[in-house]
Amino acid sequence: MLKIIGDLERGKPTVLFLSGGNVSPCVFNQIESDGTFQFGAVDYCHSDGPWDVTSVGDRLAEFLRAAELGPVILAGWSAGGVISMGVAGRYPELLSGLMLSNTGPCAIGHGNPDLPKRVLEKWGDREFFDSLLRGWFSRPVPPLLRLELLEYMGRIEKECAYQITTSVRSVDFRDGLRNFHKPVVVAHGTLDKGRTVEHVKMIVEAMPQTKVFYMEAGHTSVVENTAEWQKAFDLLLKMVRDI
Repeated sequence: MLKIIGDLERGKPTVLFLSGGNVSPCVFNQIESDGTFQFGAVDYCHSDGPWDVTSVGDRLAEFLRAAELGPVILAGWSAGGVISMGVAGRYPELLSGLMLSNTGPCAIGHGNPDLPKRVLEKWGDREFFDSLLRGWFSRPVPPLLRLELLEYMGRIEKECAYQITTSVRSVDFRDGLRNFHKPVVVAHGTLDKGRTVEHVKMIVEAMPQTKVFYMEAGHTSVVENTAEWQKAFDLLLKMVRDI
C-alpha cells in the first residue's frame, strides 16, 4: 500500500508532493496553496515495497485512478521528481501538470554515482546521514529541520534506501516524457552539485512547454529559496487552473 499523507476530497483539484529519496515530505511544509488546490504528500519511503521509482510510480497511478481527485499536479523534488516524470510519461491522462525541482529524467551526469554502494555499507551510521544532509543543502541546515530529517531517515529500511538510490540511477524517462503535453514548471537551485543545469535541459528537450525558474539555492531549493520556489509553483497552479 502507498502511504498518502492528507485528507483528500474526491473531485477537488489536488497537488501531491513527492520528496527526494530518504527525505521527509516536511521539506514542502512552507509551500502555500492558492485556495483552490488541496495538498497531499506521497510518503513512499514509509510505504510497502518494492521501492524502485518505476514501481512507486505504478502504485501512484493506481491510487490516482481509485481516488477520483480533481485535476492533479505532481510536485516532485529530486527522486520524487523522477517518480513524477515516470508517471507523466507512462500515464499522462492521469495528470494535469508537473512541478519539478532539482531532478532529472535520467542519471547521465549525476554528481553522486556511488551513493547506492555507500547506502549498503553505511546505512544507519549517523555520520553517513549527516553527510547526506550536507549534500542536500548549500548552507547549514536549520537545526529543527535537521533533527526532523535525521529522525525520518532513521526509520527507513536499508533495502528501501538502496532500491530508491539504485533505480534513480538506472531509469531513463526522456522518451516517455514526449507524450506529456500539459503544463510543466521547473524550479532549479543552481548551486546543486548533483543535479545540474544539464538535467534541466533534458527536461526541456523532452517537454518543450516547460517553464524554467533558476534560483540561488542548493539541491533542496524548496527550503533554501522558498519565496522563489513559491513563485514558480504559483505560476503552475494558475496555468492548470486556467486550462
